[in-house]
Formats: sequence, C-alpha cells, structure tokens
Amino acid sequence: MKNKFYIPRKIIDGYSMTREQEGVYKWLNRQYYPKSPKQIGDAIGKSQKATWRILNGYLFTQGAFQKDGHGRYYVSGSRASRNLA
Repeated sequence: MKNKFYIPRKIIDGYSMTREQEGVYKWLNRQYYPKSPKQIGDAIGKSQKATWRILNGYLFTQGAFQKDGHGRYYVSGSRASRNLA
C-alpha cells in the first residue's frame, strides 16, 4: 500500500529542495516518522524552519493548522486526522 505521507523526494510544491532542506527532510523521516497528527506537530515543533517549508504545502492540502501556546503547529480537524493517521 502506498504511504499516505508520501512526498516526492526532490520536488516539493514545484521547487526543488536545497541541500539543507534535503538533510532536514531525511532527518525528520528518520527521527519522527509521522503516524498521527500529534506526532506530525511534534516533529515540526522539534525541527528547523526548513522542514516547515517542506511540509507546508502538503499539510495545507490535508486540513487546518493550529498553533499551541508554545508556538508549535499541530493539525486539527477530522479530515486531517483521517488522512494523516
């Protein structure tokens, strides 16, 4: 079955990743492979801004974003939960 969290490796939202972004993307996949909206939010919170740019376009297609009191992002809404769980 195709991974629901699949993102094309080199091209995100029509632009290709810089070397720095690619490193962060690979690091994110290794450290915090997302399985639920909460884990995705944690991963974004613990990673660098480059990762946020990489995941930004994909996550916006999946559902609404919210920020908690600590400035971390998390995904909310039933559609997002269904698609990303």
